[in-house]
Amino acid sequence: MDEQRQLIRRTLTGEADMDEMEALSKRPVVEHRMKAQWEEGGKTPAGAEEDEAEEEISTRIWQHIQARLQLQGGRGRTRGRSLRRRLFAAVTTVAACVALVIGAVAWLTPGGEAEQSPAVRWAQATSGAIGRAILLPDSTRVWLRPHSRLDYRAEAFTADRRVWLQGEAIFDVTRRDAAHPFRVQMDSSCIEVKGTAFRAVNRPDLPREVDLFRGQVHFHAAGRTVPMQPHQHLCFTPGTNRVEVSEAVQVEWQNGRFRFADMTTADLMATIGHIYGARIVLSDKLARDEKFNGSLRVDESLDDVLRKVCYNLGASYSLCADGSYLIK
Repeated sequence: MDEQRQLIRRTLTGEADMDEMEALSKRPVVEHRMKAQWEEGGKTPAGAEEDEAEEEISTRIWQHIQARLQLQGGRGRTRGRSLRRRLFAAVTTVAACVALVIGAVAWLTPGGEAEQSPAVRWAQATSGAIGRAILLPDSTRVWLRPHSRLDYRAEAFTADRRVWLQGEAIFDVTRRDAAHPFRVQMDSSCIEVKGTAFRAVNRPDLPREVDLFRGQVHFHAAGRTVPMQPHQHLCFTPGTNRVEVSEAVQVEWQNGRFRFADMTTADLMATIGHIYGARIVLSDKLARDEKFNGSLRVDESLDDVLRKVCYNLGASYSLCADGSYLIK
């Protein structure tokens, strides 16, 4: 057990080498978690067929693992695709395994209250500066944005599909029956989902935000229930309990990418600013009605995105003293 704890800690802190990560993936507690997770989605690690988008996501995560471990000469690739899939599954579930391996009598909920039953085990996933992709036990996909955190009850998750979010995340929720809705807790507010894709933001001292890409959600706060339709933006201000719902620019979400079609320069810059929480100003010299088609990866930095857009516009950008970006 001590060796298992050490393997988990070394993997989570980025200190584990490839042999240690492979050994961890073969531990019974990890294999059990992986098996349950894949069977919940109707797949098995050995026989799953990946579409192009899924392959891209797993490849990018694998590349991140390689970079973390500072592999040389493509050593990881020589072990084959099956090992890559196994380690991808193990890394995405290892945070849940920490809760299973390291026992305790009392467990603290994300809100701080103690639960005395040792049967209630908590799992936590956190993201660093580049974000993180997570596969939940019900096969719901979550893209944690940088410096964010997600908590959930690991063993009871299939019965109570509830997560607690601090920071920002994009959810692609697996549809189930009406008796098992998916809920995202954001302090005193809650998003109730039946099968959809949406973005949620819960940052300290800032309004709660929800962007709905497809499906339907109900936002619960301050005794109110607010239904949302696709391509709507919701803003809830704690304290005043003010809820505002507005129409948003039509952006689609698909497998880790924001996709847009026939979007004007002005709308594209407004959308990028909204996603990254930045103010972007267009120079009067630039055409605002030029149309764009394409996509943005969720893990791209704002600087990378602005460089690509400016290249297409034949423009440049600069950071202003007030923190805004000027496209000129």
